[in-house]
Amino acid sequence: MSVTSGTVPCRRPGVESRRVDSGSVLVDMNSGKIFELNRLGTEIWEMIAPEVTIGAICQTLGERYPSVKSENLAMDVMDLMRVLAEANLVGVTPEKPLATTDDQSPQRS
Repeated sequence: MSVTSGTVPCRRPGVESRRVDSGSVLVDMNSGKIFELNRLGTEIWEMIAPEVTIGAICQTLGERYPSVKSENLAMDVMDLMRVLAEANLVGVTPEKPLATTDDQSPQRS
């Protein structure tokens, strides 16, 4: 599975989350499996929303943690998304290509 900065993650139905002192706990109600997220993982989980790309999540985290290299944040976010997707806790929508002039009505000359 390919995860890029343009990927839009979405929480799968049936996955419940609860905050705990050190982060949060995710419970897949369909499988009964339990997953634990640290504080950063919890922040990432809570930013998952419709139309929010992984790149936007990385940008927000970069603003919150300016002393952390953006490459490190991006790697952490993408790694977590891969793990969550493999555990079937999130789905991912590939990056949508931008419309080009070929996709529009013909131009008059």
